[in-house]
Amino acid sequence: MKKIILFDKNPLYDKYILNDSNLKIYFIQEKTYSNYFINKFSRIVLYLKFFFLIKIFNIKLVVCTIYNSVFISKMINLLPGIKFLVIQHYTTFEYEQKKLKKLNLGIFCCFGETQKKINKKHNVQKYELIGSPTYSIFKSLNPNLHKRKFKLCYVSQWTPDSIKNLKDLNEPKIYNLLKLEKNLKKYLLKYDHSIVFALREEKKSNEFEYFRSNFGDRGLINIRNNYFDTYELMNNSDVTITGWSTCAYEAFADNNKVMFNPYNSTDLQLVHNETCVINNDSFDFFEKKLNNLLQMTEDQFYKETYLDQKKTIDKNCLQNAHLKIKQIIQLYS
Repeated sequence: MKKIILFDKNPLYDKYILNDSNLKIYFIQEKTYSNYFINKFSRIVLYLKFFFLIKIFNIKLVVCTIYNSVFISKMINLLPGIKFLVIQHYTTFEYEQKKLKKLNLGIFCCFGETQKKINKKHNVQKYELIGSPTYSIFKSLNPNLHKRKFKLCYVSQWTPDSIKNLKDLNEPKIYNLLKLEKNLKKYLLKYDHSIVFALREEKKSNEFEYFRSNFGDRGLINIRNNYFDTYELMNNSDVTITGWSTCAYEAFADNNKVMFNPYNSTDLQLVHNETCVINNDSFDFFEKKLNNLLQMTEDQFYKETYLDQKKTIDKNCLQNAHLKIKQIIQLYS
């Protein structure tokens, strides 16, 4: 039986990718502690465990489900004879690349051409353009989900840290989200459209309280229950509204009508298509763009955005990215 190391546990991989792979899997999890000395000791233990597994069990492949792990980047440098499969799990932007150090990404399994271009600063042994495993698993479980229960779906991008720093208007992500939600609130006062707010957190946290205080009387606030419910809400809505959410880009690649709102932060956007991207933060512009999308047919949207959809995730990968990952693991293990 072939042996691999799986770095960072992902329940979806256990259930849909690795469960019948006939591999012996050694799981390693990276943990961070607030205490400096405990953190250092934990890192030393991690290195020792890693080298022990590699040498004692003659492991040839490491599968990493964390895209930007500094630890894995160092391991790739130290172990040139080992294959490292690094799998992208969220979209990244030029804004984030400015802050990110140059990394070793080994065999980098990324969403598509746009992500390949943005990650060009890193050391990559080989690119595998495979799409999103999470979205393809969702699609394989729900091949014909288009019930259209809601007119609008708003995908939250508030994290615990950003909620705490709401007044930090020097942070482009916070500033842009506040402008977006100001326009959305004004729009919902004018139009009686049904809307669902897809949250990130899995409990009634500060994120829930934030949306209840700002939109509580205007739509359904959905706390995230599993990996797939945000995808389901987007597929069940006529138009999805977001700043630059990963899951919204995944849905966009599948021809769901999405309106992205990076405003003047061009390094927070992946596509530059006027049909679905707003670079002007005025309400009149927001209203006109959203109404146009609501009136537009799916065929029209496809015609005007197809090339950008394909660059985000190739159409051939939408329902089989998780199967491609399985094949690639078998190939290199």
